[in-house]
Amino acid sequence: MMYRDVVKIMRQADDSDPWAGGSAGSMPETYRARVTFATQRVIGENGQEVTSSVHIRMPGKVPVGYGDEVTFKEPNGNEKTKKIISYKVPRNLEGEFMMTVIHL
Repeated sequence: MMYRDVVKIMRQADDSDPWAGGSAGSMPETYRARVTFATQRVIGENGQEVTSSVHIRMPGKVPVGYGDEVTFKEPNGNEKTKKIISYKVPRNLEGEFMMTVIHL
């Protein structure tokens, strides 16, 4: 998979997600990613079904949390910032982290 897009993640201080693994920062972190736009139902933070319209895939394990904001470019070139509604880190057959998938 080609990671041709760039996204910025601004970490937020969020005590409601102890597994996020990051702390609040004043500068956004930049990552290579693949951004796709499609509507999909996903399981949100509290176990409810929510609708996601933006899917971001990044190589390896990226520390993200539900309070973080992600900035990305839309196909028309506009920058947009959204909060994460769902994320997962799938593993391969050897148990290694393949990528981080974020739904906005």
